[in-house]
Amino acid sequence: MKRSSVYLMLLFLVYLVFPLNVQARPSYQPQLKPLEGCAACHNNQGGMGPLNLFGDDWVANGKVYNEKLAKIDSDGDGFSNGEEIAAKTFPGDRESNPGAGPPYLLIFGGLLITATVVALFVVTALRAKNREPEEE
Repeated sequence: MKRSSVYLMLLFLVYLVFPLNVQARPSYQPQLKPLEGCAACHNNQGGMGPLNLFGDDWVANGKVYNEKLAKIDSDGDGFSNGEEIAAKTFPGDRESNPGAGPPYLLIFGGLLITATVVALFVVTALRAKNREPEEE
């Protein structure tokens, strides 16, 4: 097998082990179901760094999602945090709200990246197989 094929397979395995859409901390995630992802509380989609307005309210509320936090409109977009979480939109992002719908561009981008990685893996594997001499 060629070295490039091995590198591509390793890249594919890393992609499987470390997916691009990282989930919120396991201890917090069950409280925010069905909403997933770091952007629920962080300005950065990948997590870490400064918190958004909902994240600030989350911390001020003792890092607990309850009825009090659900009634607040952290980002001031006219929808309560509870309404936004139920609609799978981000309560700390004014542009993401039930009126705007889910982030289809992000969903499509993730699917496109996944399909591209799988296609590259398959093509490389097929090329490597065709180049190897057949055993008799």
